[in-house]
Amino acid sequence: METEQKEMMCKYKKIICKIFGEQIQVIGESSVIGPMGQFQIRFLYEPTKIYVTLDADRGVFTLDLKDEAKDWNTLYRIKKFDNCMTEKCLENAAVILKQVLEENKFPLYKSENDKLYKKQDGTYRRIKDIYAELAGGE
Repeated sequence: METEQKEMMCKYKKIICKIFGEQIQVIGESSVIGPMGQFQIRFLYEPTKIYVTLDADRGVFTLDLKDEAKDWNTLYRIKKFDNCMTEKCLENAAVILKQVLEENKFPLYKSENDKLYKKQDGTYRRIKDIYAELAGGE
């Protein structure tokens, strides 16, 4: 199983690098495959210095975004996609990721003093109602 996961990790890196070209670089990856096939690959999107982590676990993957200030979001919160751990799904997600990163209009979040803040266009705003935020409102 570990050999299959390492091959999948290699394929996933190639897919993302093919879609992004020189705009993205691999900056790290799991040295050990987890018991349930978990692994991570970390990338840096050069134009806006956004760190992207591909986290694969139990047949699905996530794409997490973080800036240099460690403010974060996940691609699935920005735009929905099928996250089954297949090459086709990853390819579709990588195309969506590239569009989102190129547009650079997505929010990032940070938690400070037990409060949640949303950063949009470089400005922070406190999230007072997390349920409204999750529903897409203010």
